[in-house]
Amino acid sequence: MAKLRHGRKWRRFLAFRSRQAALFVPHIEARRRQMSGYHGGGDGGDVRRPYVDLLIEHRFPDENHPPAKRTLTEDEMVSLMVELFGVAEATVTALEWTLAHLVNQTEVQAKQRHELAGDHGGDNDGSVSVSDKKPTGGSTYLHAVVLECLRLCTRHIPAGHARGPFRGRGGWHSNRNTVPAGGMRVQFILADIGKDKKLWTDPDEFRPERFLPGGEGEDVDLVPAELKEIKMMPFGAGQKACPGAAMGAQFIKAFLAPLVREFEWAAALPAVGEEGSGGTADGGVDMTEQYGFVTVMKSPLRVHISPCA
Repeated sequence: MAKLRHGRKWRRFLAFRSRQAALFVPHIEARRRQMSGYHGGGDGGDVRRPYVDLLIEHRFPDENHPPAKRTLTEDEMVSLMVELFGVAEATVTALEWTLAHLVNQTEVQAKQRHELAGDHGGDNDGSVSVSDKKPTGGSTYLHAVVLECLRLCTRHIPAGHARGPFRGRGGWHSNRNTVPAGGMRVQFILADIGKDKKLWTDPDEFRPERFLPGGEGEDVDLVPAELKEIKMMPFGAGQKACPGAAMGAQFIKAFLAPLVREFEWAAALPAVGEEGSGGTADGGVDMTEQYGFVTVMKSPLRVHISPCA
């Protein structure tokens, strides 16, 4: 159905996929030829090897001929290479939406800037920790802002609408449903979990304070821990959790911290009346969504940036 309804987009995707293969395959083959000249004897245990080496050498069970094992196909290796470099798109998307929320809520932006500048527990030189863990120092509010962004922006990140499929074993019950004896595949709609009114107060509002000590999201982490109530899982959970969760949050913090500390962000003028201005009648940023593989703003973010005094 997607091919019929979005045939033009599908053809553009296939053309782009061909360009990706044309970019990565020659490098993979060159590395394969280079690796054939040695047998790994010269590599010490502490030598860091390229990611592509792991792809070339990896063997996993062949579903069609168990218990035999097979190598990755070129198409599979290209997909994994694209995934490795594709983290930038999700990071930029999350960062854009976060800045839009900060523009619309100047009090949140000011509070974040005060913390980053050292007014509320930060370092004297204005630096800030961007640890992926819940900090005990000056970046508590920064961590809360990023978590709130991820709670609301799960639907904006590529493949963030759903996570799975998971294969559930038979014989157990979920609410009024019984899993068949042969098991079943289950997908979780991540965006809905993060905006569930039963789990969050005013779930549509951007409110980082909910992740501060005493808030309803105080115990929420990037990846839910076992035996805890799951209130959001932008990076999935369990064995299906994204291995780059900490790195993704780290990237957002590393970009966001200096941008907010050094500059004031306001909606571009004129806010309305100009086509594509991305403004609203009250002078804020228009948060209307445009759905696609990546959910973007209908009008790209346009802001007025001025250096902080």
